[in-house]
Order: sequence, then structure tokens, then C-alpha cells
Amino acid sequence: AEPYPLERVDQSRRINRTILKADEKLGIIYIDSSTTLTGIPELAWRYRLGNRSALEWVLDQYKERKPRDATIAEKFNTYRFADYKEQVIDLLRRVCSVSVRTAEIVFEDMQDWSDIDPDEGMKLNPAFAAELDQIKAAIAAGEPTIPWEEVKRRRGWD
Repeated sequence: AEPYPLERVDQSRRINRTILKADEKLGIIYIDSSTTLTGIPELAWRYRLGNRSALEWVLDQYKERKPRDATIAEKFNTYRFADYKEQVIDLLRRVCSVSVRTAEIVFEDMQDWSDIDPDEGMKLNPAFAAELDQIKAAIAAGEPTIPWEEVKRRRGWD
């Protein structure tokens, strides 16, 4: 995926502490104490993997964690976020692109195809229900149903 054009804001700080937190309301990701990514669209937060957005999932995966076992922490704890900062920023931009496009498909493009009202759970989408009622009435009256080409034209699928 192409990287999403997020704005990167860098400030010079003497001590650079890793943060890796997202603020969904402001559309900001705090990378560390000197770098933030801004301009994250609302749709990017709507695409979720379980109970977190894909962006929050990536941030969680790259946090530094100290192993509980002292021997492992001493001998094998070599991961430092600073070594991967640029790759993580690139990954976040790409995940933002994928999240936005997926959310567009799921929450906007598929609404024309959906027979379920997203706000009402399992209740039929009112437009779809009305269309079904017209078809049922036409069948009950012995009238021919709407040809497929006409359905596509009405919905703007052609």
C-alpha cells in the first residue's frame, strides 16, 4: 500500500523518550517525545482489529517491554524502538492507507449492498426492505419483477 500523507512533526529534544500512543479524538499519534504524526482521518480509527484500531495494534506491537526474568532481560533484551523508528513510521502510514480504504469499502461502498441497517443491528436496511416489499407485491400481483439491468441502473452499479 502507498503511505498515507500524514504530517510528521519533529521537535528537537535533549532526552527522547518512546511514547507510542494514539489520540483518536485529535487524530494524532505520539511516536516519542520529539515526533508526532498528525492528520489521521477519522475513518482510519473506525477500521478495527478486535477492540483496537489497526493503528493502535501496530503501536502496541512495537513497544519496548522488559522481560520479567532477570537473566533473559540481561542477556537477550536487545530490542530498542529507536533502532526501528523510521520503519514503524512508514508502517503506520501504510496501515493508515489500508485502514482508510477498508473503512471506505465497509462503511460507505457496501451500504448500497447491505440488507442490514448498521444502526439497528439485524433490522433490515429501510431502503432494502422497501425494495423487497415492491418485489413481493409485484410477484403477488402476477406482475413481472424488475429486470436485473434496471436494478443495477437504479442503484448506480453500472
